Amino acid sequence: MPPAGQFPSGCVFRTRCTHATDICAETPPWTGTETRGFACHHPAPALERTHA
Repeated sequence: MPPAGQFPSGCVFRTRCTHATDICAETPPWTGTETRGFACHHPAPALERTHA
């Protein structure tokens, strides 16, 4: 993991993501609400979670 403030350009996870491609060098758009969501060019399907 890079030190704070020394993240790669674009998606900060691209150097350690198995799904990263060349487009990940660009900052991905935010998807979701203002307080909850994600920014990814290749989002994985969310896993359904159940709470007992």
